[in-house]
Amino acid sequence: MHVVWQCQATRDVWAVSFRAAKKWSSAEDNFLLLWDIFTDRLSYVELELAAVLMRMLWLRRNSFIFEDKFKDPESLVRTVKATLDDFQDAQENEKGQEFSVSNEARGGDRANHRWIKPIQCFIKANWDASLRKHSLGLGIVLRDDK
Repeated sequence: MHVVWQCQATRDVWAVSFRAAKKWSSAEDNFLLLWDIFTDRLSYVELELAAVLMRMLWLRRNSFIFEDKFKDPESLVRTVKATLDDFQDAQENEKGQEFSVSNEARGGDRANHRWIKPIQCFIKANWDASLRKHSLGLGIVLRDDK
């Protein structure tokens, strides 16, 4: 919860993408309760944006820790919007039609990266989420150094 909602660097990103969220409490530490707040206060389009933003915040955190790269709030929000636009375009395309993903949404050279096990006594968490109408799907994989 810290990475996707509570820390100050994350709050700066939320302030850029959802001005109203700037005034919301950052004390919520339960993801499901936070998501309930989101579904009460945000439109469906905003919920899609929020889900992608949460994932990109997690990826930004990993990029900072493991690659020593940091993306500023405005750049991250542009990437979120490009990713969501690409996803929505893909959903609208008919089967068999060619579709290209923008380089910004693809994450640049990230496609050449592979999983690296965590150091001993640590656990690495990878997660992804999907949103459909008023339901949320969430998958989490936890792995140790073995």
